[in-house]
Amino acid sequence: MSRPSSPPIAAFSRRHEQALARIGDVLIPGDDTLPSYSESGAAALAPRALAGARPVDQVMMMRLITVVGALPRPLIALMLLLIRAGLRLPGLVGAPARLLDLALKGVIMNTYYCGLDRTAPDGSSAVFQALDFRLQMHVDDEDAR
Repeated sequence: MSRPSSPPIAAFSRRHEQALARIGDVLIPGDDTLPSYSESGAAALAPRALAGARPVDQVMMMRLITVVGALPRPLIALMLLLIRAGLRLPGLVGAPARLLDLALKGVIMNTYYCGLDRTAPDGSSAVFQALDFRLQMHVDDEDAR
């Protein structure tokens, strides 16, 4: 039995969205084909992505986004580099780096690659268009067999 999804978190403000977009642009700067994280508008999807988390985790995530997103971009890049270096540390020593990596990259990658951005000229996902990804579902008609 699946649990009904929670409503998007109301406390996620425009300031949180802008901070997440700053962090996302460091991880996904975009190129000639793919839009940057901020160009995709994916940060607006974060409340939906975080809605299923425990309230305490939502609050902690918003605090993390606020603090990291307020840093200058070079410091955000340095912090992400240090987190990445910390991933190799064993056991409890590397645990904070693994949690930070999962938290920041998780919400950014989830919102960017989910296909819910509608930033392509035809109103579809610009990310999916750039990747030439088309999700299709075919249902066999059991009566036709």
